[in-house]
Amino acid sequence: MEKCAAGVGAELLKIGRILDVCWVASSFRAVKAVWNNYAALFAHFSYASIDSGLDSKDRSQFKGMATKISSSSFVLNLGLVYDALQELSDLSESLQAESVNLPRHMG
Repeated sequence: MEKCAAGVGAELLKIGRILDVCWVASSFRAVKAVWNNYAALFAHFSYASIDSGLDSKDRSQFKGMATKISSSSFVLNLGLVYDALQELSDLSESLQAESVNLPRHMG
């Protein structure tokens, strides 16, 4: 049992260095902002793609962004990432509480 725990502990330490508290919190906020403002972003990109006040390169970039975020794969992936980061954020906050440790939270 201790060998398994040590192996899992090593993996958790590696993940912890990559997915620290600041990364999870800031990434979740960014994804949540895109999720909550999706309609406004799409409208902005669509409008900018036909705005004669912009040069053709900028209009083309906005058209590409509007096309990208309107694809079903983008929306599905955005929702998946939103859910995953929300779970990681909740776990991170729980682990930061003084009364919670990993074995208790996982059980």
